[in-house]
This record gives sequence, structure tokens and C-alpha cells, in this order.
Amino acid sequence: MADASSLLVLQSCSLTVSVLMALILVMSRIYQPYTSSNYEISRWLMFTSMMLFAVHYFLQMHFGIRARSEDLGVLVNIIFYTPISYMMLYASLRMASNHRHRSIYMWTIVISTIVIVALFASGWLYYRSLHMPVATLAVQFVRFAAIVVLIIYSTQEMKRVSRAVENETGGDIRQFNMYMRTGTALLYSVGAMMPFMILSRKTLFVMGPLFFVILCFYVLSFVALGFNLAPVSDIIDEETEVKKKADNETAADDNAPLLCDECSTAITTAIDRWRQAGGYSQPDINSTTLAEKLGIPKRQLVAYMTQVEGKTFRVWLSELRIEEAKRMLIEDDSYKLEAIAAACGFSHRNYLHNRFKSITGLTPSEWRDHHRK
Repeated sequence: MADASSLLVLQSCSLTVSVLMALILVMSRIYQPYTSSNYEISRWLMFTSMMLFAVHYFLQMHFGIRARSEDLGVLVNIIFYTPISYMMLYASLRMASNHRHRSIYMWTIVISTIVIVALFASGWLYYRSLHMPVATLAVQFVRFAAIVVLIIYSTQEMKRVSRAVENETGGDIRQFNMYMRTGTALLYSVGAMMPFMILSRKTLFVMGPLFFVILCFYVLSFVALGFNLAPVSDIIDEETEVKKKADNETAADDNAPLLCDECSTAITTAIDRWRQAGGYSQPDINSTTLAEKLGIPKRQLVAYMTQVEGKTFRVWLSELRIEEAKRMLIEDDSYKLEAIAAACGFSHRNYLHNRFKSITGLTPSEWRDHHRK
């Protein structure tokens, strides 16, 4: 009886947490000034996952499924937890994967689901009972293998997108990187804990509370990611959608020169006009938005940075902004770092301070004093 009461308390708490997380995912949209289609799809996948958690625990409480039968409880857990884990993982992977890899994810999910159903059917035919330990372990193995495949592909994709964001974004992306890494680590932890919660009631009482603490942190990290999406959204959307066109091009086309002398001269002229107009003062500028403003293809701008400037977009823009910051530091001693940061396109003074020291080896104040001497 005590065990059943503890189980009921744990299930009711899990139900409450699931509903609260679903509400947070919905209500956070009201306060997010900017979002993207990819993020919104992932948000609704996450919301659906939380609601499936809530439905699962409501059914467990209402019918006393796990309290009455451990075998039936395990079966219901697998029925719910398998699509939930797939959906949550896909919601995360969608933020950093192109069309081809999404197809791999979907086929992995479909094939593993078919195998799981076949294993359950075979177990029932063999045992003629819900107590089918071999089939249950086989199902868990297939589910775990599918998640491992998704994680391998997702890790590769996230590294590629992270490199693109690092090289082609001019704003401060530390928060974005932190929430991306944290959310991914928490999601993998959630996936690793699910089998222990499914198969054993004893481990459920230990893992259950920890599981939902981690789940809360994961949802909050996902919401926080949405608030830091604006500076990198264009890059991510391009990497996840437009890059599939590049995947179909031949290696010869990729290695062919993208710029002729006339194109290079035209881009230099356009960049000079943009610079004179103070375009660098926009904190969220990146290679995609700059290419649109200049009226040139994105690949030409990237090639210009590589072939003419000899550096990535991020380094080039940072050096451009730092040169303007140096001019302001010399021009008037009354300029505060906040004003210089805003005028040069840095989102805040700390970012200016960090980038300035990274490039010059001195803080803005030290550089100003050194220049006077």
C-alpha cells in the first residue's frame, strides 16, 4: 500500500510538471520578440511531447496501471515513452539539420517503430502474456540503438552549424552556444534515463524525480535558446535549408573560382558604401543579411572574404568595428564604452571589451592610454 501511495504521488507530481512545462512552452512565445519557422515547429513538437507525458501519467493514475501490473505498466511506458523520446530528439535535431539528415532521422524512427511493433507481436505470440522479458529487452535495445543513430547524426550537424554560426555571424553568440550545448546535453541525459524508469519500479523512485528536474532544465534551456535566436537565425535557416542545394553540386563546381576581377571590384565598392553608411553598427548583421543588403549571392560574399580579405566574415567584421572603436577612443575622451559599443555594432560594452582585447591584446582603456603615450 505504501508503495502504491508513493507511486501515485510521483505520478501526480510528474503530471503537474508536464502540464507546467507545456504551458511555459506556449506562453513564452508571447514574450519572444523574434522567432523562426524551424524553432516554432520544434516548440510545438516539444509541447506535444509534454502533453503526451501528461496524458500518460493521467492514465497511469486513473486506471492504476503500474500499481496493478508491472508488466502492463512497462508496456504502457514503452508505448508512450518511445514516441515522446523520438519527438523530443527530433525537435532538438531540427534546429541544426538539413533536409537530407531530417530524412535519415525520419527513416530511422519509422524503421525502429516497425521493428518494435514486430518484437511485441512476436513476444505476445510466443509467451501469450504481457510478461515477455526477452521481447521487452529487445525493444529497449532497438529503441536505444535508434537514439544512438540520431545522436551521432545530430552531433555532426550541430558541429557544422556551430562552425557556420561562429564564422558568419557578427554578434555575440556566447549565450546561443551555451544554451545549445546545455540543451543537447540535458536531452541526451533524459534519453539515457528513460529505460531505467520504464523497466523497474525501484529505479523509477530514484530516477523519476531526477528525470523531471533535468526535463525542466531542458525545457527552460529550449525557451532561453529562443530568446537568443535572432543574431543567428538567418545562418541556421540557410545552413539547414539552402545548403541542401550545395549538397547536389559537384566537387568541381565547389572548387571552381567564384569571383572574377570585376565581381571582386564591384563587391569592394558596395562594401565601401555600406561601411560609409555605418552598416556595421547593426548588432545582428551577419553574412546572409549583408549579402542581401549588397545585392549579391551569399556564396560570392563568403568567397570574397576568403579570396580577397583572407579571413572569415566574423573576424573581418570584428576588425572593422574595432577600427571604428579606436577612432572614437582617440576622437573624444568623453565617449563611454556603452556609447562606443552601440555606435560600432557591439550588443553591449562587455562584448566590445572582450573582442577589443582579443584583437589588440589590450583593453579599450589600456589602448587609449598607450596611444596617448
